[in-house]
Amino acid sequence: MATAASTAPRIGAEPEPRDPLVDLVRIEGGRRRRRLAVRWSALVVAAAAIGIAVFLLWPRAAPFSERFGTEIVTRGEIVRRVSATGRVEARSTVDVGAQVSGRIAEVLVDFDDRVTVGQVLARFDVASFSAQLQQARAAVVAARADARRAGLEVTEARREHERARTLAARGVIDQAELDAAHDRLELASASRSAARAQVALQESALSLARTTMSYTEIRAPIDGIVISRRVEPGQTVAASFQAPVLFEIAEDLTRMRVLASVDEADVGTVAVGQPATFTVDAYPTRTFAASVVELRSAPQLVQNVVTYDAVLYVDNDDRALRPGMTASVEIETAAAQDVLRVANGALHFQPPDEPAQDGNGIWVVSEAGPRRVPVEVGISDGVVTAIEGDLREGDAVIVELTEAGRKAYGDDD
Repeated sequence: MATAASTAPRIGAEPEPRDPLVDLVRIEGGRRRRRLAVRWSALVVAAAAIGIAVFLLWPRAAPFSERFGTEIVTRGEIVRRVSATGRVEARSTVDVGAQVSGRIAEVLVDFDDRVTVGQVLARFDVASFSAQLQQARAAVVAARADARRAGLEVTEARREHERARTLAARGVIDQAELDAAHDRLELASASRSAARAQVALQESALSLARTTMSYTEIRAPIDGIVISRRVEPGQTVAASFQAPVLFEIAEDLTRMRVLASVDEADVGTVAVGQPATFTVDAYPTRTFAASVVELRSAPQLVQNVVTYDAVLYVDNDDRALRPGMTASVEIETAAAQDVLRVANGALHFQPPDEPAQDGNGIWVVSEAGPRRVPVEVGISDGVVTAIEGDLREGDAVIVELTEAGRKAYGDDD
């Protein structure tokens, strides 16, 4: 009791003085413990962050569904078409030329004029041709006169021959004189034959001059429309070696044709009777219907590219199409209705690490990886292909590897 009483502070007594060094040591120890706690907390947080980052960034295999790009199997129509380029022409076009040389005196038609058979299109200056015709007529008259004179000479020679024969029979003249009379008769007959031949020759020359004269008028050979005029009044035309083309006449511009160049790789699928469509630059939003009426066998070689001409007929009732237009042609070579269709890439896809197999097949995604489905291939339009096999509309088929798939198979190219 005495000890307790002795140690208890007395009321009203002064406090004992504290040692500053002890307080400083106690304060520094608290600060040290707090610094250690903060450091350990930072280390724990950093270690946790590194662990989370390693977990998130550590490479792991992507699921099969993410390794492949797929397309959906659809059902519908497939139309196979062959593309070609051609030019629009009139179905029947006639080049009208000149058969004689000379100066054009007048031109009576112009572009797009409608003409009929026999209508005069142009005329030559006929002065020289008229002179030639008159000369031929005069030559015929002279030849006929020579023929008449030769005929009279034959008549006279025949009378003399008859008289000489009578006198020879009476013994008045000898045989030599009779032979001479006979020779004169034969000579006159020969001269008459030559004169007659000359008449025929001059009459032929007259006919040729008349024909040449008729050529001085250029006439339309068919009913149609003048689509080209290549001559002007006063122009000199030379027809020495070949007939120069003066006019081009189209028979009917409401019925046109397209001469399309089909590539040799596609010509085996093109046949007469196939439908076609084409467009021209003048009407980019309009499609014209046509049909193949002829496939020519003559090859056309341009810059080492072989093509064959296909002739297509098209109606042009509104005269929208004009000769010379460039046509972009699509010829329908085959069609299939209500068939299963897959993207062409599905038929060419081959998964890595999978062995190649014979026949056509399409790969689909399964839980165990890509699975091959054998199929029968039909026609293709270049984008999708008709198939038959154990597939249904709406199935997903593999067409390519995704980025994740290339990484998974080690193909980063």
